[in-house]
Amino acid sequence: MKAIVILSGGMDSAVVLAHACSMYESKHVVALTFDYGQRHAKEINAAKDLARFYNVEHIIFAVDLTQIGGSALTDKSISVPEFKKDLRKSDHVALSYVPMRNTIFIAIAAAFAEVLGIQEIYTGFNWIDSGGYPDTRKSYVNAINRMLSIGSRDRPKVFAPLIHMTKVQIVKYGEQLHVPWHLSWSCYEGNQHPCGKCNACIQREKGFRGANVNDPVVKRWK
Repeated sequence: MKAIVILSGGMDSAVVLAHACSMYESKHVVALTFDYGQRHAKEINAAKDLARFYNVEHIIFAVDLTQIGGSALTDKSISVPEFKKDLRKSDHVALSYVPMRNTIFIAIAAAFAEVLGIQEIYTGFNWIDSGGYPDTRKSYVNAINRMLSIGSRDRPKVFAPLIHMTKVQIVKYGEQLHVPWHLSWSCYEGNQHPCGKCNACIQREKGFRGANVNDPVVKRWK
């Protein structure tokens, strides 16, 4: 059995990569990273480092979503919003939501799965993001799997092992798997140090603080 892990380079996908490697030998795991025109390359470099650490095959696929825009992550005229409240408590879609991104990524991952003879696609969807990102929810995973069962030859399936986890639970699980946190990058900005203000930074900080684990990427928030 083989697995494809959609690897962004962030803390959640790092845990999912560790999870997949704990289930299968590294030679049976493929990491798939998308260069989609995001604001910076630091997360792609983080993905490279993580794939190298786990000694897995790493595919970097270019798909230019800046041509679509509509997100603070793909349109530099839209400022990255500072954290205001947990996305799980939000009643609107986040400005950092990239239109149809996960559907595009999963479709490409499924195409690779069919060519490579892989049945399982792993994603880092989690509970805390489900409020602001409609394409990370359990209902979405169920729907995309129905689509793949109907519209693909080999019927690969999407798995989201973190989908019911908070950031605290994700950090604790990552500690069990000995995830190399120092290789991951979560900030929406690509500066030398995390901004400490965007949703990704705040949620990461909450996760590590709640789990009583030191985050090696962030020594002190600004």
